[in-house]
Amino acid sequence: MRPVNPLKWSFSLHGVADDQAQYLGNSGHASHLGPGGEKLPERIATSAIVNGRVNEVIELGSSTSFEILMDLLVDDGLVTRKRRKALLDPNYEYVGIAWGMHRAHGFCTVIVLADNVSELSTH
Repeated sequence: MRPVNPLKWSFSLHGVADDQAQYLGNSGHASHLGPGGEKLPERIATSAIVNGRVNEVIELGSSTSFEILMDLLVDDGLVTRKRRKALLDPNYEYVGIAWGMHRAHGFCTVIVLADNVSELSTH
């Protein structure tokens, strides 16, 4: 496996991640759909223009940064290892991350990744 470049922070992607973390936490859901059933590209379109791919990684239950990273990178129980592959994909350049409380799982982390982002706002 080759090293990946550091990701650039995106305030817009952080806002999207934060909105989703708050929605999931308050509702107790575990889903990639927003409160109105919106998929990730629809949720991003309100605050950024993305050229290329986007991805959302969700971790429920882990409370420390070490636990979160270990759970996402080991990706135990998920045969396809989608979360690990997304986080280590060298083509993603931008990231937004949010963390919050979750009604059913205790904690919720949402990470939004994108190839290329033009910010429309700073949330």
